[in-house]
Amino acid sequence: MHSQLMRFFGILCLFHVSSRIMGALGSAEATAMATLRVQERLVLKKDKDLTFPDGAIGENEKKIINPNDPESAKFSVTGLGGKSYLVKLPNSIYMIHKRGEVSNQRILVYDFKTNLGQTSSGELDSNGIGNFQVGATREGIKSNQAVGNYEGTFTLRVEYL
Repeated sequence: MHSQLMRFFGILCLFHVSSRIMGALGSAEATAMATLRVQERLVLKKDKDLTFPDGAIGENEKKIINPNDPESAKFSVTGLGGKSYLVKLPNSIYMIHKRGEVSNQRILVYDFKTNLGQTSSGELDSNGIGNFQVGATREGIKSNQAVGNYEGTFTLRVEYL
């Protein structure tokens, strides 16, 4: 019985040693780092609204405000110095008369553009400051347009590139 027990433990030890060797030959391990850089948050501030000049009933011509015109909206961006940012513009909005939103009480504003060029991207200076302007086109004023003041809001978004 003693010899059978010894033989059993011998086989068990041999199996354990050979499985350790086989395991060591048939596998490998590696480690890697997980990293992250937390950047300063981009902050967008409106400095001036987009202001279309007064129009008259029946003035069917559209009015374009170029981004460099004095009537254009002005914005400032702050964030991580030297980083590039992208401005995302709305497609269109309506300026609405205070009385409602029927067709003769709203004016379409569209084709928003920045003074940052075709890509609407800019770069923050070394102090983390950037500025840009936004212009747009408003549709012509219809002959049955309601008289009065029209307002609309548009939302921009900036993000790091």
